[in-house]
Amino acid sequence: MAEAMFYGKPVIATGYSSNTEFMNVGNSFLVEYEKVAIADNYGPYKQGDIWANPNIEHCANLMKYVFNNSDQAQKIGLKAAEDIKSLLSPETMGKKIKTRLEYIAQVTENFTNIPATKLFQSSPSKKFPLVSICIPTYNGENFIRAAINSALSQTYSNLEIIISDDNSTDKTLEIAKSLKSENPQIEFRIICHQNYGLVGNLNFCISQARGKYIKFLFQDDLLEKSCIEELVKIAEKDSEIGLVFSRRRVILEPGAENNSTCVAAYRGTQDLHKDWSNLKTIQSGKYLLLDPNLMKYRLNKIGEPTTVLIPKTVFEKIGLFDSSLTQVLDIDMWLRIMGNYKIGFVDKPLSQLRIHPRQQTQINLTSGKNPQDYQRFYQKILENPVYSFLAPEVKETARKKLGFLLKQEFSQLPNLVEQYRRFPANESVLNNLRKLRRQLAEKLLGLSNEQLKYFYQAEIGQIYKLLLNSGIKNEVLTASEKEFVVNLQNNFSAKNLWQHILVFLLYRFAFQLPINYRQAVLPKWIFTDFLNFIFARPLNFQEVGELEKYCEYVKDLIVYLKGNVVSNSSSAVRQSIAAFLADDLDLNVLSCCDF
Repeated sequence: MAEAMFYGKPVIATGYSSNTEFMNVGNSFLVEYEKVAIADNYGPYKQGDIWANPNIEHCANLMKYVFNNSDQAQKIGLKAAEDIKSLLSPETMGKKIKTRLEYIAQVTENFTNIPATKLFQSSPSKKFPLVSICIPTYNGENFIRAAINSALSQTYSNLEIIISDDNSTDKTLEIAKSLKSENPQIEFRIICHQNYGLVGNLNFCISQARGKYIKFLFQDDLLEKSCIEELVKIAEKDSEIGLVFSRRRVILEPGAENNSTCVAAYRGTQDLHKDWSNLKTIQSGKYLLLDPNLMKYRLNKIGEPTTVLIPKTVFEKIGLFDSSLTQVLDIDMWLRIMGNYKIGFVDKPLSQLRIHPRQQTQINLTSGKNPQDYQRFYQKILENPVYSFLAPEVKETARKKLGFLLKQEFSQLPNLVEQYRRFPANESVLNNLRKLRRQLAEKLLGLSNEQLKYFYQAEIGQIYKLLLNSGIKNEVLTASEKEFVVNLQNNFSAKNLWQHILVFLLYRFAFQLPINYRQAVLPKWIFTDFLNFIFARPLNFQEVGELEKYCEYVKDLIVYLKGNVVSNSSSAVRQSIAAFLADDLDLNVLSCCDF
């Protein structure tokens, strides 16, 4: 494979074992795989040995892609040739060997009377398992030198350092390479690739790690000298431990004291461990999940990735960081680990979290994206089976927090509706109302049937009816809105029937939609509202023939309802329909029809 890459050929291979020493997603096509035990003896492999079983379908898709996209595949091949010549050329390997030999000569120059030692007298790898320090980087020139130096200064010896760079455009790589050349005594890899984003880069870094344990170090943070030694000491005490964390110091970057967001973050991230009611050195993660403070105070009671040490096997069991999350990706991971493993804690500060305006956390805060991230997280708690271990009380708290966030997201709606009713020609107000309608539509489509029932009777229902009665439905749809509605019709699903119907009714009237109301099963939670929805009419009919279509629709609907009410007056449901027709029906809907 290395030879093929040297000649610029696009290579498809399993992304496992020694392949990843020179192959990555930037210079080759890595096939997904699953670690499985061999069923029978096969050549040099014995029954029970573990090997990487490639995903044949994924491999075939990659081959198809290479065949159909020769230009792009050729670019990957050229990148492969460049990387191989850099990593494995005789000159490069010769320099590495020369540097290593010179280092050995230097440190052993004054050694005398060295006693012979038996080979394999001890097993350092068992006593001191390899730890991979994973440093995902992106434009971190201001702090990366200090971060790497803190990794190089560890009292723990069996380390590898992995810099996974997300296509930095500053001097991050230059600094990292200079530190690597100055420290040939340690395994130090620098992997450059296309921009994966924070979560993708973090997960890629994990995939490259060879150690038993993974120690994260973010580019603007620092490790205390004994950090890894102390964390490994706890981790090695119990094979059921899935995460070890410690206290950490929080440092405010000089100049950030004038930034209110940074100051708030500095104050709000102190002493997270104190939010637990009964934290021990080693304890069951499920016990921590029963802590009455779990969903109180600060949600993240462990800290950032720099604070933890995790066995690599944990990721193989429960999966990597969730790419749909950003600000709360660590909380999600910590909870998943707690649900499956024991947790270790070192009651001393072993790392330093740096607060400054340019870090991603502060950017997320100021951009206003955090509430959406928390919404996705709470929805995951409520719906995803990976959280089946959480107590019902925890899920109910998550549901309430989600409802609060939904209400906050649409907090400006009442004011906008009022402005729209007063100034319907105001383009700015109308456009903002359109945006909120689309946001609400996306929210509805993202809810499960159970969540829809719950939230419609609470926050979502209030927001929905306010928007529905605002009058915006009388506006002509924009081109993008028409496209959205057409896509809804094309993807209409009985599985999510009421989500689709409610979204349709935000944009169209019932007589304009492909809704078959005959023998429809109406849930109690939407029964009365739906009767109002299906009789509603536009303020003005905008298209030729719409008036006639509406009249035929209403006639047919009333005949159907009347026939069913008369034919079965004992039915509680039909009695409710009769009461609605008699008391609640707005007769203005009939004023335009000739009966």
